[in-house]
Amino acid sequence: MLVVGPDATLNVRPLEMNFQYLWRRDDNPLYMNQKPKDEIETQGGLAEVIFAPNGDKSRWLLIGLYNKVTSNIDDKLPEQSPIEYESAGLTGTYLLGRNLRIIAEYNYNIEFEKNRFTIGFVSAF
Repeated sequence: MLVVGPDATLNVRPLEMNFQYLWRRDDNPLYMNQKPKDEIETQGGLAEVIFAPNGDKSRWLLIGLYNKVTSNIDDKLPEQSPIEYESAGLTGTYLLGRNLRIIAEYNYNIEFEKNRFTIGFVSAF
């Protein structure tokens, strides 16, 4: 198995931008008793932009995220489901207290044309 790829962060206040890309080649990604005769290649990446108006002192953040993953596993192993994923999302979050945050998130799965909304709390103790 071989996994390589860059990871970069660019911080230009009030924005932080994160980028990541991975490429993976594997002769047995599913740990099967009989390996496929050809190697499987999977690649994917993300781009994220975080808006924090007061840097690390911000009580609220706005986050945009894009993900994409592709693989040739369904070409090499026809019985396997394809690994294709592409989505974009937008999150707003507000710090209510030292360890309590409220979030609202919208996610759109581009591959399946599905919307998802999430509202909730995140806490740590």
